Amino acid sequence: MPYVLITMSMHSMNNSSIYGAIARIADFYGMSSAVELLRRLNIPAPKTPMDYSSELIDAVMSNATICHDAKRFMPWLTNTMVCEERYPAIAYSKKFRACKHCLREGILHQEYWQKIHYTHCLTHSVPLTDSCVHIYADNDWEEDEIGCKQCVYDVESAPTPHYLRHWDSFTDKAQADAFVQQLLNIAELMIRPFDFFDAQIAWDKLSISETTSILENAFILAGKPEATAVWTKLVTDHRASVASLGNTALMYGLDKVKSALRRVSWDTSDTDINIATILNHYHTQHDKGLLRTRYHIGDEDSGDAVSFKASGAVIGTILDVDSRGLTELVNNRVLPVRKTSARFDKLIFDVRDVASAVRDIFVFPLPGHVQAVSVAGTSQKVLDTLLLDTKRITTALISGRLKGYWAINSTESLINRSTVSASSLAELFEHELENSDHLSIVVTAKLLGIQTTGVKGLVQRQLLRWAPWQRTCAQVVDIESIRTFFENYICINREAILKGKNVTAIVDDIFNCCGKSPDVRFNEFRDPTTVVLYKKASLAPCCSVLATNQLEALKKVGVDLSKKVKRFANAA
Repeated sequence: MPYVLITMSMHSMNNSSIYGAIARIADFYGMSSAVELLRRLNIPAPKTPMDYSSELIDAVMSNATICHDAKRFMPWLTNTMVCEERYPAIAYSKKFRACKHCLREGILHQEYWQKIHYTHCLTHSVPLTDSCVHIYADNDWEEDEIGCKQCVYDVESAPTPHYLRHWDSFTDKAQADAFVQQLLNIAELMIRPFDFFDAQIAWDKLSISETTSILENAFILAGKPEATAVWTKLVTDHRASVASLGNTALMYGLDKVKSALRRVSWDTSDTDINIATILNHYHTQHDKGLLRTRYHIGDEDSGDAVSFKASGAVIGTILDVDSRGLTELVNNRVLPVRKTSARFDKLIFDVRDVASAVRDIFVFPLPGHVQAVSVAGTSQKVLDTLLLDTKRITTALISGRLKGYWAINSTESLINRSTVSASSLAELFEHELENSDHLSIVVTAKLLGIQTTGVKGLVQRQLLRWAPWQRTCAQVVDIESIRTFFENYICINREAILKGKNVTAIVDDIFNCCGKSPDVRFNEFRDPTTVVLYKKASLAPCCSVLATNQLEALKKVGVDLSKKVKRFANAA
């Protein structure tokens, strides 16, 4: 019959693990470890103490001899084993951990000893040992000795860390768990304090001393009132060489730091520690072995080199371009890349290289004032008619296809104060149209400024056609038919959006000019939008101007782009 598992309190010394129970059975038979007992029973041994399950103890107790001896000589096992609920937010160590003093006093291996933050025994004020698995092989220790005959390891007393004493002060388990998670998060921010990559510490592989040092530094640092200000200044000073990329690059990652430190409820202002010294130490003395995420770190990389490496996702955020745009910039060798990859988020850049490349881009010989448009406040509806969005415009600016002035981080988005040449913006639309694949019915509707039912109406009138490879639902429009449509027709619905006027007003203007009525005019069932088309060949030049004065809806700006660009280049 399976043993009954009961849950003990968080700080109870009866919170024994299943691993500890199996190891005690092994010790009863003169074996030095749980692994040896399982091997003799031909039961596969788990790799870590936390992998020992209730099914495993049932398998051990299914042996008639062990079951009989356990009931006769170790009946208390049934009241001490626990299969504690796992907390996904709290890490467990894969290394065996134990307090030798507790074991000598007859206490079984405790499950909470395996939790990352529990590095010292609060009862005996000694660090846990993680270098010995012969946990019950030393029952004849001398009173003044606490070593292992198998591996000759002595346990010395040491002060209990501040963070563990603070954890022990909680009476509510949920609050204690929340504190541990908060401390682990701060430690992962601290371990690589100036990096563009998020650091993930390999907690389950660290030794007791490594874990204690990291958590104690994180606890003391976070509890100091000046921590946020000092950390922010160190990061911005360190990234001064890439300040030309704007606040997004300069302050990247600091929002997480500020958010984590803002929630700190403990005070360590009375402890003697220098915040800058700690952060600079972890910055310069980087150890790949401490990190779970380390594919971007080379064997010869210094702390500075690591801190300026960034993924494609980070560079996309800094430059305000999407994965398509960044891939295009890399393939066209506009932006240098340190490590290529088929995956956008696995590209590795050096932010300093990116800043240098951007400084060399914006030198266009455009003397004098030109007609330009500001992208600030431009509605997405307008951009949809150009097959563009702000990220595509940014990509075109960086690549040099679009002439203009690129405003870096004017507020939240890089693009929101960018000024571009109106003529090159129109050329960019032509480029996008020429290089597009088949367009979906939704994109086609946005391009023409009509509803999807209107697109279906154009297909029915053979002015557009579905993509020939479709066999079931008709949802993709053939790109060649769209190009032919633009060559032959002017869609007033689209022009009305670009001109900032309504369709009726444009139709009236054309009729009042030359008495010309639309060549195609219809609206589909339940579609309130009337589709209005003119054949280009049927319009006089004066009417064509009334119908096709594009980009009028965008704010016109008279600027000398060459001076703006030079000013930017010099500032960078």
